[in-house]
Amino acid sequence: MKKVYTIIAVLGLLNAANAQTIVSADMETWNTYKSGSIPVTMEKPTGWASSDSVICPIVYLMTSSYTPRVSKSTTVFHSTTTSAKLETPSTDTFPTLITNAAIKINLTTYAYSYSGGTPVTKRINFVKSWAQYQHGSANDTGRMLVYATKVGIAAGGKDSVIGQGEADITSTSTFLQKTVYIKYVDATTVPDRIIVAFQSSRLAVRPAGTILYVDDVTISDPTGIETPLINDENIKVFPNPALNQLHISADINESLNIVLYNTTGQAVLHQQINQEADINVSALSAGNYVYVISGTDGHKFYSATFTKL
Repeated sequence: MKKVYTIIAVLGLLNAANAQTIVSADMETWNTYKSGSIPVTMEKPTGWASSDSVICPIVYLMTSSYTPRVSKSTTVFHSTTTSAKLETPSTDTFPTLITNAAIKINLTTYAYSYSGGTPVTKRINFVKSWAQYQHGSANDTGRMLVYATKVGIAAGGKDSVIGQGEADITSTSTFLQKTVYIKYVDATTVPDRIIVAFQSSRLAVRPAGTILYVDDVTISDPTGIETPLINDENIKVFPNPALNQLHISADINESLNIVLYNTTGQAVLHQQINQEADINVSALSAGNYVYVISGTDGHKFYSATFTKL
């Protein structure tokens, strides 16, 4: 039987006794379901949500058919007998994903938003998983996203994202472990929930043939000392507040990813940078945003907030 520990950031020892576990994190237990009266049987890991649940009704009403994109794999897995298989059977604008939270889709932008997640009582620093990826296009990657949220503290009683991180999942013929480090907006606030999501493609038009296998997701609170991987001396982002552009200066000799998130945890902009870059934010609505800068290997991170005028 798989050993499931909880996971999250630090380079020291982990305290498994204090771990908080994601339901079906080992992808061994699955449920079948249908969307209302639509005669399509789908499946998802118990306790997880699948993009099939929101895509199926849309596609079926237009075409009278639907091929589920999320399924249980009994032939490709990291350990024991199964993994979650996320695929794009044909070129599509809808991303395929699974998450331990509830999901909604914006039918204009095809972007997802999340609510709920796994309850936690301590600051979580990183999440780990095992993944194997087959891209449908050479410039595509899978994604692993993590959000730490505080329930009901945002405007209108909505949940607020107080920490987040992400990592690309690149093409590989074997399972590799991915680590997503969470960077918090302050040094003290403790989250109520941890949201984990896996997406099979990050391109606007998802290429056919993309397959992402996910297995053994773990989260935990640390008992060691966290080592900062990118600090304030390495990254300069200005001006703040910003009207049209953010300028980024990175004293790091490698490509970096920057992702902007709004206060609901939705990624609104993604760009790869090399030491110096200007990020066009003119199209964003006025308000507060979180930016997360990470190395392409997912093992370096920096995050802070800025205000769009």
